[in-house]
Amino acid sequence: MIIGSTDTTSTTMEWAMTELLRHPNKLRRVTEELDAIIGDQTSVEESHLPRLPYLEAVLKETFRIHPPAPLLFPHMSSETTIVAGYTIPKNSNIFFNVWAIQRDAEFWEDPLQFEPERFLKDTEKRNYTGNSFHFFPFGSGRRICVGIPLAEKIMMQILATLLHCFEWELPNGRKPDVKEKLQLVLSKAEPLVVVPVARWIKINCDGALDVKNGKADVGVICRDCRGMVLDGATERVIADEAEVVEAMTVTKGVEFAVKNIWKNALLETDSLI
Repeated sequence: MIIGSTDTTSTTMEWAMTELLRHPNKLRRVTEELDAIIGDQTSVEESHLPRLPYLEAVLKETFRIHPPAPLLFPHMSSETTIVAGYTIPKNSNIFFNVWAIQRDAEFWEDPLQFEPERFLKDTEKRNYTGNSFHFFPFGSGRRICVGIPLAEKIMMQILATLLHCFEWELPNGRKPDVKEKLQLVLSKAEPLVVVPVARWIKINCDGALDVKNGKADVGVICRDCRGMVLDGATERVIADEAEVVEAMTVTKGVEFAVKNIWKNALLETDSLI
């Protein structure tokens, strides 16, 4: 169970990132939704997830086009039966081609297009419960996959964190391909290679004034959205007024943002002056 959930989760994340990089307008809409709900918080919390309908639609559309288990798990008929005019002998191995069903033009408009918007309509019908035989990436019935909560909560939180904390770039102007390779799961033929760039940088600017000696300590610490220290420095300067030290700390923070070309830098100052 652990191995199965690990492979399917990582594969689905890779496909979701691939499709979003292929469709910058969809990626932009996701990040705008994340910014509106989460803002400049450094972590995505479970309470945020119900308020991220477009991100949920992105994940569902990824499962539709790239189901990690394209044939689901095989079933065996316990007795000979007839279904829609077809005789199925006893002990037959039965596979459900969910990959083909979820790309069938009879059920889906523009089935080969990555359109998360389709899942913003009829959300109750198009869920993971297997009640719709047009969309059932986890199977259906009594033997439906037990990993549905993993997709609904953990996978959404992983994807939200990746997209909220970082911008993603392809190296050397490469374009993501969607060639598939069927192994235990339906993975990409070529692994996705991307470069993360932190979206939110917090620059803490602090200063301490030594009035007696007419000097001050000015310090800057730069952290990414995970709290990891990226850069920093301290400096002893000549100053005799609190306002001057405050201005120096902020100026120092701006210098770091410009030096590192950080587009989304948040300056915070809590100077003990």
